[in-house]
Amino acid sequence: MTPSENLVILLGRLGKDPEYFNSTAGKTIGKFSLATEESWKDSSGEYQSRTTWHDIVAFGGLADAMKKCNLSKGHQAYLTGKIKKDKYRYIDGFERVSVQVEAQTMRFLTPKDKSAAPSAGEPPF
Repeated sequence: MTPSENLVILLGRLGKDPEYFNSTAGKTIGKFSLATEESWKDSSGEYQSRTTWHDIVAFGGLADAMKKCNLSKGHQAYLTGKIKKDKYRYIDGFERVSVQVEAQTMRFLTPKDKSAAPSAGEPPF
């Protein structure tokens, strides 16, 4: 991956099982949601937290590797990518904006079943 001004690094858990599609060119596309957690202490000393959901998309070999790993809701993932923002118009005439992270590298850290965790020597995708 070459250096870029548009770089996102996320660590979170899959919110649902990934969905897979084939592009018109025959390449695999994988999509899933990723939940990241932020915690802080408020002015009264109480801990607060907030979950942010991210729409993730992966293409080609990265999506194929995801599929091979049998990822599912609850898996923990570390990924790098870039933010993609698209505008499109529905049939009803209203314009919508889609914001997603296009994954460029991924590492799956903890499956739902922790006894099946990948070994430390396993290479990242």
